Formats: sequence, C-alpha cells, structure tokens
Amino acid sequence: MLAALFGILFFLGDINASHPILISKSDSLTAMLDTTENVDSRVKLLRKIAQEETATNPIQALKHFEEILEIGINTEDQNLISTTYNDIGAYWYGENDLQESMRYYFLALEGLDEKAENYHLLCKVYNNIGWNFQKQKDYRRALDYYNICEKYCEQSDNISAVAHVLNNMGVVHKDLKEYDKALELLNQSLRLNRANGDIKRELFNINNIGVIYLERGDHVTANEYFAKALIMNQKRNDYFESANNLMNLGKSLFELNMLDAAEDTLKHALELSEITRSMIQKHEILNYLHQVKRKQNGYKEALDYYTAYNVLEDSLFKQGQYTDLIELESKYKVAQQERFLHESQNQLLRQQYLNTLYLAALIFALLLIGFLIWIYGSKKINERKLIALNKEIDTQNEKIQTINQNLEKTILQRTKVIQDQNNQLREFAFMNSHNIRRPLSNVLGLLSLLEDERNPEKISELIMLANQSAAEMDQIIQEVNRQLKEEEDL
Repeated sequence: MLAALFGILFFLGDINASHPILISKSDSLTAMLDTTENVDSRVKLLRKIAQEETATNPIQALKHFEEILEIGINTEDQNLISTTYNDIGAYWYGENDLQESMRYYFLALEGLDEKAENYHLLCKVYNNIGWNFQKQKDYRRALDYYNICEKYCEQSDNISAVAHVLNNMGVVHKDLKEYDKALELLNQSLRLNRANGDIKRELFNINNIGVIYLERGDHVTANEYFAKALIMNQKRNDYFESANNLMNLGKSLFELNMLDAAEDTLKHALELSEITRSMIQKHEILNYLHQVKRKQNGYKEALDYYTAYNVLEDSLFKQGQYTDLIELESKYKVAQQERFLHESQNQLLRQQYLNTLYLAALIFALLLIGFLIWIYGSKKINERKLIALNKEIDTQNEKIQTINQNLEKTILQRTKVIQDQNNQLREFAFMNSHNIRRPLSNVLGLLSLLEDERNPEKISELIMLANQSAAEMDQIIQEVNRQLKEEEDL
C-alpha cells in the first residue's frame, strides 16, 4: 500500500514539474477562414475554431456557433441547425448556465424527426439533457432521458455512443447507491470501449469504477483504478480527466486519513481545473480541500477554500435554476404534444384526402368496370346477332345455291329440249323442204306443161297429175302440222 502511494506521489511530482500550456490553433484556422467561401468548408472551420476558443475565448466561440446557426437557417439545413443548437447548449453547460444549456438542447430536439438519419444526433441531445438533470441530482429524470438516448444510440449503430450513455447511466446508479447495477453498466461500457479502441472513454469507465469502490470503502482497489486512469490520461495530455482522477484519489487519501498526501493531490487537481476552466470540478475540489484543512486544523486556509467554494456554489447552483429546468422541460413537452397533435391532424387530413382519392378511384373503377361490362355485353349481343345473321345468310346462300343448281339444271333441261326441238325442226325443215319440194316441183312442172299443151286429153291428164301432186303436198303439210302440234303439247 505504501509503495503504491509513493509511486502515485512521485507521479504527482512529475505532473507538477510539467504544467501543461495550451496553445490555441484558432489564429491559423481564422486565417484559413478568411479565404474559404465554400459553405460546407466554412462551417467545418467555424466549428473547429469555436471548439478551440471555447476554453480561451468563450465569447468569440459563441459568435462562431451563432454564425454556423445563421448559415443553417439561411440554407434551411435542419440537421445543421439542430447540431448547432446542441453545440451552443454544450457551450452554455461549460459556462455553468444549465438553464440556457437546456433551452438550446430542447431547441435542437424541436426540429428533429424520428428518422434514421437523425438517430445519431437525437442520441447526443438526449444524453446531454440527461446529463443536465444528473448534475441537478434529479437522477430518475436523468435515467428517463438516458434510456431514450440509449434507444437512439443503438438504432444509429454507434457503439461509441452506446458505451458513453451506459457509462452515464452507471454513474447515475452509483449516485443512487445502486452499486451492483452501476458496476454492471460500467463494465458493459468498458467492454464496448475496449472493443472499439476508444481509450479516452475506457479511462472514463476505469475512473468511475474506482469511484464505486471508493464509496464502498474499498480504498485499495479504488486507488488502483484511479492511478491506472491517471497515468494513461497524463500520457494523453488529457488534463480534464487527469483532474478528475486526482480529485478522486485525493478523496480516497482523505478518507484514509493521509491528509498531507490528500492535500497535495487535491492542489494538483485544482491547478488542472484552473487550466481546463471546469467550474464544476473546481467546486468539488475546493470542498474537499476545505475539509482536509479543517481536519489539519488549518482554519485560515480552510476558510479561504470554503469561501471560494461558496462563491462557486452560488454561480453553479443558482436559486430556482432547477425549477427553471423543469419549466423548460414542461414547455418542451407541451410543445411536443402540440406538434404531435398538429402532425396527427395533418396526418388525419392527409388520410382523409387519400381516402377521398381512393373513393374517387374506386367509383371511377366501378364505372369503368360497368362500362366495360356493358361494352362486353353489347359485343356479345352483337356477336350473337351477327352469328344469327350469318346463319340466316348461310341458309339463304344455301337456298340460292340450290335454286341456282335447280335453275342450271332447268336451263340445261330446257336448253336440251330446245336443242332437241331445234334439231327436230331442222330435221322437219329439211325433211319437209325435201318432201314438199318434190310435189311442188311436180306441180310447177305440170303447170309449165299446161301452158304449152293444147291437147285436151293431155291437158286433162296433166291436170290430174297436178291434182295428185297437190294432194300429196297437202298431205305432207298436214303431217307437219300434226307433228308441230305434238311438239307444242310436249
């Protein structure tokens, strides 16, 4: 135990011999800013400059944040606006004005919808609000916000952020004296930070685990954690966390009644808190230095420490500040409810509009379907009529074809009859012309003879012969008439 203590005191001597000097980069960054016109590049530079100047020139840092905010408003970049509100809230937290800090955190939340691209920022803002309530010792309300924060951190797949909020929740459970739960959460955070290679937050975990062992009265284990974290933070030149480690180590030494070592350790922590401008750290360190000097009977120094502690008490914990924070939270929740109600009304209107569109579309679809059914029915009726007409036409065609066939047959028959008649007539004509010509020629010949004949006997004989030929010709003509009559009867 003594060897470990001497090792720590030797290390403290090394810290004392090398006070850190913070060199600001803001001048070189400001020179770059004068030549930067691109909006995105300018925003990045302004944020770097503001972060650099927060410790050395807080008023100028705030002006840079306000310029970023103006750019976000002009470009209507809601993510940039909310991010800058969160940065300004963190700035006012650093200035120990929790009311202004909380106001800006809630302003950051107002413009953030629950969308995947906003989960990371929602995780940050809810964590900061939880931290403000934690500082006001409203641990249950702090846990409520940390639980919301953890949900968004997990949804954003940000392992580092999940580890960070688990660490903060562990500290709250420590403050509630729920040590087992606190150790469980802090060890979860430690494993995530180690897996993620985040040494800075791993050292947060180690320091906070040491505080739990300190409150449980296990000073040896606590000092081992504090010393490990202190050595690593000093190597990393992290003066804020080094001050925390020294302060916790000083508390442990005070409880072990190692008052000189505790005073020396706490004075080193106080020097670092002056460099980092952490009023909250300084406030707690002054309280323990006051207790150490009282126990050492150094009343004059104890009074000085106590006076400085009370001055910070007034500035850090202003009368009514916690009430103001609760009022801000209530206003935010009312605004959120109004926003939710407004969004619900808008959603209802949108739904009604969509329902109207759906109804109109349904009516149109029904009319269209009815029209199509009517067209289809008309088509079917026309098709049936057309089929009936086609059948009737086919029937008529068949009848016409039958008539044509019969007509052709009749024509052929009549043609044949006519041809037969013509043939018969030709035969009759030939036959009759030949048969009639012969007796006619006889008559004509006899008549010619009669003209020259003077003998009465010869004349009588010729007349008789002429009568016979005329009778023969008459008989032939009667036969022709009979045959023609028979043809007509056919």
